[in-house]
Amino acid sequence: MEETDRSYFLKEDVEKLMLLKPSKSKYELVKDLFIFSCFTGLSYIDIQKLKWSNIQSLFDGHQWIISRRKKSDVASNVRLLEIPNVLLRNTGALPVMSMFFLFHPMLLVIVM
Repeated sequence: MEETDRSYFLKEDVEKLMLLKPSKSKYELVKDLFIFSCFTGLSYIDIQKLKWSNIQSLFDGHQWIISRRKKSDVASNVRLLEIPNVLLRNTGALPVMSMFFLFHPMLLVIVM
Protein backbone atom coordinates (compact mmCIF):
# COMPACT_ATOMS: atom_id res chain seq x y z
CA MET A 1 0.00 0.00 0.00
CA GLU A 2 1.43 3.35 -1.03
CA GLU A 3 1.79 5.97 1.70
CA THR A 4 0.40 9.40 0.99
CA ASP A 5 0.90 12.65 2.83
CA ARG A 6 -2.26 14.14 4.24
CA SER A 7 -2.58 17.87 4.41
CA TYR A 8 -3.99 19.54 7.49
CA PHE A 9 -5.23 22.90 8.69
CA LEU A 10 -3.12 25.03 10.95
CA LYS A 11 -4.66 27.08 13.75
CA GLU A 12 -4.21 30.19 11.59
CA ASP A 13 -6.13 28.58 8.72
CA VAL A 14 -9.10 27.82 10.98
CA GLU A 15 -9.00 31.37 12.38
CA LYS A 16 -9.08 32.82 8.84
CA LEU A 17 -12.01 30.59 7.97
CA MET A 18 -13.88 31.67 11.09
CA LEU A 19 -13.56 35.31 10.03
CA LEU A 20 -14.63 34.63 6.44
CA LYS A 21 -17.98 36.05 5.36
CA PRO A 22 -19.30 33.77 2.58
CA SER A 23 -21.06 35.32 -0.41
CA LYS A 24 -24.25 33.29 0.19
CA SER A 25 -26.01 32.44 3.43
CA LYS A 26 -26.11 28.70 2.63
CA TYR A 27 -22.31 28.70 2.58
CA GLU A 28 -22.31 30.10 6.11
CA LEU A 29 -23.84 26.84 7.33
CA VAL A 30 -21.25 24.80 5.40
CA LYS A 31 -18.51 26.90 7.00
CA ASP A 32 -20.04 26.42 10.47
CA LEU A 33 -20.28 22.65 9.96
CA PHE A 34 -16.64 22.47 8.94
CA ILE A 35 -15.53 24.59 11.92
CA PHE A 36 -17.67 22.41 14.20
CA SER A 37 -15.86 19.38 12.80
CA CYS A 38 -12.45 21.01 13.35
CA PHE A 39 -13.19 21.66 17.03
CA THR A 40 -14.91 18.35 17.80
CA GLY A 41 -13.01 15.94 15.56
CA LEU A 42 -16.32 14.46 14.46
CA SER A 43 -16.65 13.25 10.89
CA TYR A 44 -19.27 14.36 8.40
CA ILE A 45 -21.43 11.28 9.02
CA ASP A 46 -21.11 11.59 12.82
CA ILE A 47 -22.23 15.22 12.70
CA GLN A 48 -25.09 14.24 10.39
CA LYS A 49 -26.55 11.84 12.95
CA LEU A 50 -26.24 14.16 15.97
CA LYS A 51 -29.35 14.92 18.01
CA TRP A 52 -29.87 17.27 20.95
CA SER A 53 -30.09 14.16 23.16
CA ASN A 54 -26.41 13.47 22.35
CA ILE A 55 -25.42 16.64 24.20
CA GLN A 56 -25.29 16.02 27.93
CA SER A 57 -23.96 17.73 31.03
CA LEU A 58 -21.74 15.36 32.98
CA PHE A 59 -20.26 15.21 36.48
CA ASP A 60 -17.58 17.81 35.65
CA GLY A 61 -20.20 20.45 34.82
CA HIS A 62 -19.24 20.63 31.14
CA GLN A 63 -21.35 19.66 28.18
CA TRP A 64 -20.27 16.61 26.20
CA ILE A 65 -21.29 15.04 22.91
CA ILE A 66 -22.02 11.41 23.75
CA SER A 67 -22.42 9.15 20.72
CA ARG A 68 -21.11 6.15 18.85
CA ARG A 69 -18.92 6.63 15.79
CA LYS A 70 -20.71 5.49 12.63
CA LYS A 71 -17.70 3.91 10.92
CA SER A 72 -16.28 1.97 13.86
CA ASP A 73 -19.24 1.78 16.29
CA VAL A 74 -16.86 2.93 19.05
CA ALA A 75 -18.20 5.04 21.92
CA SER A 76 -17.25 8.69 21.54
CA ASN A 77 -17.28 11.32 24.29
CA VAL A 78 -16.25 14.76 23.07
CA ARG A 79 -16.25 17.79 25.32
CA LEU A 80 -18.28 20.55 23.71
CA LEU A 81 -15.90 23.51 23.66
CA GLU A 82 -17.04 27.12 23.55
CA ILE A 83 -16.83 27.73 19.79
CA PRO A 84 -18.78 24.65 18.63
CA ASN A 85 -21.26 25.25 21.47
CA VAL A 86 -21.83 28.81 20.23
CA LEU A 87 -22.29 27.51 16.68
CA LEU A 88 -24.98 25.11 17.89
CA ARG A 89 -26.76 27.56 20.18
CA ASN A 90 -26.72 30.58 17.86
CA THR A 91 -28.06 28.75 14.85
CA GLY A 92 -30.10 26.03 16.51
CA ALA A 93 -27.90 24.05 14.19
CA LEU A 94 -28.87 20.46 14.93
CA PRO A 95 -32.30 20.68 13.28
CA VAL A 96 -30.82 22.89 10.56
CA MET A 97 -27.96 20.44 10.05
CA SER A 98 -30.42 17.56 9.62
CA MET A 99 -32.31 19.45 6.91
CA PHE A 100 -29.04 20.53 5.30
CA PHE A 101 -27.81 16.95 5.07
CA LEU A 102 -31.09 15.79 3.57
CA PHE A 103 -30.69 18.17 0.66
CA HIS A 104 -26.88 18.20 0.34
CA PRO A 105 -25.68 14.65 1.14
CA MET A 106 -22.46 14.95 -0.87
CA LEU A 107 -21.51 18.55 -0.09
CA LEU A 108 -18.04 18.35 1.44
CA VAL A 109 -16.43 21.42 -0.14
CA ILE A 110 -16.70 25.01 0.97
CA VAL A 111 -17.04 27.35 -1.97
CA MET A 112 -15.26 30.63 -1.32
